[in-house]
Amino acid sequence: PELLHKLEQAPQSMQLGGENKEISIMFMDVRDFTPISEGLTAVELVDFMNGLLSSLSDAIQSELGTIDKYIGDSIMAFWNAPLDIPEHPMRACRAALKMRAALAELNDGDAFGFSDRGLQPVKIGIGLHTGEACVGNMGSQRRFNYTAMGDVVNTSARIESSRKAVGMDIVVS
Repeated sequence: PELLHKLEQAPQSMQLGGENKEISIMFMDVRDFTPISEGLTAVELVDFMNGLLSSLSDAIQSELGTIDKYIGDSIMAFWNAPLDIPEHPMRACRAALKMRAALAELNDGDAFGFSDRGLQPVKIGIGLHTGEACVGNMGSQRRFNYTAMGDVVNTSARIESSRKAVGMDIVVS
């Protein structure tokens, strides 16, 4: 609602371009997604992903995060854009912890029915990083998305990928 109000007050923000801003960025990825996808039909896989992403997205949004995009079995989100979010690094960390708790609750309740199928509980990896990015509308005049670009985005993705080597589910730079 806050974002819609801002857009109503500044319709010129609906054009291509961006601004440099410090943001906290998160990448989340479902671990061992291939065995999950092989053990489900296409419709079951979509239902699983929608249920999982809904729960994890709620955790992000409860900490005022902006969900940039869903990329297959991943989420890219950031804080402090387009709206200023005080203490955005702390909010990103709290969102990651809420996501961990939400996943534990889903797994404990066998929300996806994986135990009957011999599938392992769902695991996720999360990477968080804070730095300067260019945030704004990127794309073409006919179709564009509000997103973040810059090294902070790439670094956050690499941090998430390093989770396995570090042996943790959440890695924060």
